[in-house]
Amino acid sequence: MDLSIIEKTTEKTEYFYTNDTGDARIMVYHIFPGVEVAYTSVHMGDFDFGLTEKSFCEQFIGVHYCREGRIEQEINNEFFYLMPGDCSIVIQDKQEKMFKLPLKHYHGISIGIDLKIKDNPFIEFLQACGASPLEAARHVCGEDSHIVLRSSELLKNFFAELYKIDFEQRFNYLRIKLPELFYHFMHYKM
Repeated sequence: MDLSIIEKTTEKTEYFYTNDTGDARIMVYHIFPGVEVAYTSVHMGDFDFGLTEKSFCEQFIGVHYCREGRIEQEINNEFFYLMPGDCSIVIQDKQEKMFKLPLKHYHGISIGIDLKIKDNPFIEFLQACGASPLEAARHVCGEDSHIVLRSSELLKNFFAELYKIDFEQRFNYLRIKLPELFYHFMHYKM
């Protein structure tokens, strides 16, 4: 796999990958310490998100939203897939980052939260509001460590807003919107 960094600032890093099955362009926003949001455009057979994400090596939450295409992953010996409008939430101690793309076409947003980062303003803010990212994720996942939410109108509308915002405004907008997402998760009804 050939990796190049197109642009790197304190707020974001844009990556471009190629291999013998296609290419991928990923824009990763470094929202808070241990909190990253990646806008992905992948046109290859499989993709390792670990190439763009910082090393989330302890407990983390991953949220993946599929806007177009299809993405598949195996977690804890269970296989799941996302199609347009679907969202997954994963709570793990060891992050599984490899995804398969059977259509070689995927556009989506991925959020990674490292829960072990100390002095994280995002986590502290949510806790001050009576929730935490982990509590919100567990509320939706229940007894499981992961869940796929199929084509929820609430989530489709939420993520559509993240695509409408201008590139220059995304960093600060994401800092405002992420607490809203976890508020929705905390009050999500199945």
